[in-house]
This record gives sequence, structure tokens and C-alpha cells, in this order.
Amino acid sequence: MMTLHFLRYVPFQLARAAADQPAHPVACRAVAIMGAILLLAAGATGAQAHAHIEHAVPAVASVVQKAPDTVEITFNEVVEPAFSTIEILDGQGGRVEIGKVRPALDDAKTLRIGAKLPRPGVYLVVWRVLSVDTHRSTGNFKFTWAP
Repeated sequence: MMTLHFLRYVPFQLARAAADQPAHPVACRAVAIMGAILLLAAGATGAQAHAHIEHAVPAVASVVQKAPDTVEITFNEVVEPAFSTIEILDGQGGRVEIGKVRPALDDAKTLRIGAKLPRPGVYLVVWRVLSVDTHRSTGNFKFTWAP
């Protein structure tokens, strides 16, 4: 029982002994540099924490002459298809997408979904994605089918 009582105070005694020792200037500089690097790295990843559209087919705000049979969105980072959705809404708010979101075979940043547009008009594409770093993003864009 005495040993346990003694061990309870050992970390305090070691910290007190270390506080009595002057810090080595090279060690202080190394710690400061590592801290700065960690802060910069944290800032860089924070700026890229959410997925945003790089491009889409049909293009954002475009007018197409032929009804697309798929909508494809490419993001600026890899997204998780299992936790992502794309909805295509017609002018009356009816959903016209077919099937489930699927990834492009050659690009983990690209998602696709089938579409069956009933008539010419303006369509709204609403997307919700989960990037692989677990950040959620949402957005939408319109395109027009005018044959």
C-alpha cells in the first residue's frame, strides 16, 4: 500500500524537478516550429473541408436541346456514394431521378444518377454529399431542357 501512495506523487515530483531545469534553446525553437507547422496544416485542411461542385453534366444553368438520361456531378474531393443523394425535380416539384446515386467507375469524386425527364422545362438538381473526411455539403443548381 505504501508503494501505491508513493507512485501517486511521482509525476508531480518529476514535473517539479523538470521545472527547476532551464529549457534548452534548440528544444524550445523546435517545439515552436512544430506548433506553427501543426497550426498551418490545420488551417489548410479546414479550408478544404467541404465538397463543392467542380463541374456537372448537364452544366450548371445550361440549356440543353436533348433530355439527359443521367446527371453527373464532379466534386472537388472524394465523396461517399452510400451517404450521398442527388434529386432531380421538375417544375412542379416532382422527382424525376431514376435509381440510386452511383460513383463513376474512373473517378471517386464523381457521382451519377439516372434521369427520366417527362417534358421540356426547368429542372432543379439538389445534392447532398458526405465527403470522405466526414463533412456534409449540400447545394443545388438548375438546367433547362429546351428542344
